[in-house]
Amino acid sequence: MPQQDLYMKLSDQFQDAALDPRAWPDALCAVADHLGVDGCQCLAIEASTGHVAFGAVGRVDPAAQREYEEHYHAHDFRRPRYLAYAPLTAFTDRDISTPEERRHSPFHQEFLVRHDCGNVMLANFPLGESLTGVLALGRSLSKADYDDVARRRLEALLPAVRNAVRTRLEIDRLQVRAVALEAFLDTCDFGVFLLDRGGHMTYANAEALRLLAPGDCLRVKQARLTPVDPVASGHYGGMMFALQQTGLGAAGAGGVAMRLARANGLPGVDICLRPLRQTGWAVYGHGAEYALVAVDLAARPANLHTLLRTLYGFTDTEARCAGLLREGLSVDEIAATLDVARATVRVHLQSLFRKTDTSRQGELVAKLHRGIPGHPGRP
Repeated sequence: MPQQDLYMKLSDQFQDAALDPRAWPDALCAVADHLGVDGCQCLAIEASTGHVAFGAVGRVDPAAQREYEEHYHAHDFRRPRYLAYAPLTAFTDRDISTPEERRHSPFHQEFLVRHDCGNVMLANFPLGESLTGVLALGRSLSKADYDDVARRRLEALLPAVRNAVRTRLEIDRLQVRAVALEAFLDTCDFGVFLLDRGGHMTYANAEALRLLAPGDCLRVKQARLTPVDPVASGHYGGMMFALQQTGLGAAGAGGVAMRLARANGLPGVDICLRPLRQTGWAVYGHGAEYALVAVDLAARPANLHTLLRTLYGFTDTEARCAGLLREGLSVDEIAATLDVARATVRVHLQSLFRKTDTSRQGELVAKLHRGIPGHPGRP
């Protein structure tokens, strides 16, 4: 196979490995075959502490790997040297150690001899945040030393390996944050549903699952979250369609809210649906493009200010101004109610225009009513 085609194939394998940890051994085995070595290892190491933030091996004995990590890694005198060596440049163990050091090194005289892996070539690559990536290859001392061709081939692969490790580390960080975020959401007294672009439910916190259980207000039908009441379901479908048409996270898209009645006569549920703008949910499995927040009125009264802040990103004071405007109060009346100057209300009004993508007071009031239909005036 021509070298260019081979590099493209290996790059594709590392792209797969970036998204799926199970693909790393195959990608590193392919590197070992390409460079004619017995085994290959890829690490991301914290330079100051030696902590390994990421590790993958190809065709390396797991027992030997554990032995190195437990008995040799922390005391490997070569570590600061190979981490500080010229980035993206292939080098061998002999380039960073002297014959005298190797003769007195337990790593060289015990570990490498025991596993017949004394012929080592390495290369490092910067990963940022004090992390350095290392690609290490080993083969038997009985085999020929690495020539310039082998070094150049290793160096040609480093950009693809570095990109894959960077992506894997970022996904791992997002997954850790996701676990923490889900644990926090389960403590909230409001329901949080995450929906994909088709309205399919991809996540629900503990309170959301509690709201679904009776089936008297919200339900999941063909994997889509929808109100139980047919009229409300139609209105909800229109809300979703309107958000899809305005574009995910587009300026002024904001969100929409409505009140759902319960069939059993209990107080209903206020829901607020809005697009997610910048999110990592899609990366670690939820694939969410919309968030639906549900407040159970049977458990606590709905707060218009909370809905306005959620829908449009208003501050507390802006939400109070918007709520009073929605009731029909004038600027002078709002100033008197809030005990502030008329000019202060005008400043808040300009901010409301900007956050709702409106330019006139009547247009703003109409949008506030459309956004939260059926909600009582003063919260």
